[in-house]
Amino acid sequence: MKFTISTLILGASAAASSSSNALASAAEASSEFCPTIYADFMRRQTAYFNPDGIFIAADGESKKHTPFITVSDDGKTAKVVVGDGDEEGGVWHPMTPSDDPKKVHWITHIMVKDQDGNFIVNQALSPTVEGPATITFAVPEGVTELTASEWCNLHGFWEGPAVQVPPASDVAVLQETLKSVVIDESECTVSDFPESAWPSVHADFVRLQAQVFLSEEPFTEDKGVKHVPYITIKEDGTSSILVGK
Repeated sequence: MKFTISTLILGASAAASSSSNALASAAEASSEFCPTIYADFMRRQTAYFNPDGIFIAADGESKKHTPFITVSDDGKTAKVVVGDGDEEGGVWHPMTPSDDPKKVHWITHIMVKDQDGNFIVNQALSPTVEGPATITFAVPEGVTELTASEWCNLHGFWEGPAVQVPPASDVAVLQETLKSVVIDESECTVSDFPESAWPSVHADFVRLQAQVFLSEEPFTEDKGVKHVPYITIKEDGTSSILVGK
């Protein structure tokens, strides 16, 4: 099967007969993105870091990789910070950008699930942003508990403690109900790395290629065409990428 970038991101058939079908396919593909990336993090975790699954720092152990959630008093917003540098003797996780595979080190993603295991946040981070690794997000209506996880490019998958979300006041609930336009903020969607992260992402790919696949260079057509990305430059100057042929 051949995939173009538009197919991978939007999940819409090139032969879709209407824009509504394309939008429906896009929504379906988007809803599957976060469970898919979480599953791949778990695959890598059990294969290369810990066969028993995600890391959880025990009492007395360093919390350098632990993603801590803080919820606002009204329960509408929350923040995730990796590490406990605000505690005596604590430390923040570093965000170290580099195009050198031996030096690049950062929290690549932070994800958040609710009390039912539904993903509500997935954020790709740039190591060029000064640490600590942090995200803020709106808490969807009806969420009562939040649990964060993070992926460190060198040390794997880590989960933090679950936190309770304060119940919304009757006034806040009424205000939400009376809104003429309701935006669903609970959908966990595709999160791309910002451009500033691209050199570090590439360096990490080079590191993984050497450590996991035992190759100092990217694989080429000599290994088969299934995974080879082919670029086509169009007459209007734009280009497309097709993986496999």
